[in-house]
Amino acid sequence: IESDELPRSASTLFWLNNPWPASAKLLRDDVGQERLKHAAAAASGVPLDILNTLFEVYHCIDQDMSGQISADEIARLISKSTSGIHSDDEVEQMVSWVKESVVTQIDILGFCRLYANSSPMIKQA
Repeated sequence: IESDELPRSASTLFWLNNPWPASAKLLRDDVGQERLKHAAAAASGVPLDILNTLFEVYHCIDQDMSGQISADEIARLISKSTSGIHSDDEVEQMVSWVKESVVTQIDILGFCRLYANSSPMIKQA
């Protein structure tokens, strides 16, 4: 386990299930969702009040409910966002950063960690 993956691994070991579908299963009920939010807060350092919004955004992106999203799906959301109304160059910079940062599909914990490490401009979008 890589040191930067330890927070994600800890919650996975706690649930003792298949690692990636576990978060998708937890998203389906209120108790599981609260537990997952606390795990995401610990893994990403994002406050719980912001996590509610991140979970809503994640649900919008993960339309097939697989529990995994890709860089392309996140990039589409940024491209369509009118929040802060950014220039085309800024949008291209944000999309480029996302595609460099997300090399494989990520789950909700990865999405929260991506948010925590992103620039204020991306957080606004």
